[in-house]
Amino acid sequence: MKLTPGDRLAKLRAKHGLSQAALGRLIGKERQYVHGAEQGRFVPKWPTMSKFASALKTSVHHLYGE
Repeated sequence: MKLTPGDRLAKLRAKHGLSQAALGRLIGKERQYVHGAEQGRFVPKWPTMSKFASALKTSVHHLYGE
């Protein structure tokens, strides 16, 4: 099974012990934004994914599955 960007976000967020609200605060977005991204309602664009990557100590390429 191939993981989606949202799956990767959720998995890494849990690994770091962050709530959706806490991750949202780190990247300057609301909890609902993080939830939507994790649920696959949309895939964040590069600038936002870069903020996710920095907060989750990974690369943007990893989050996109490249």
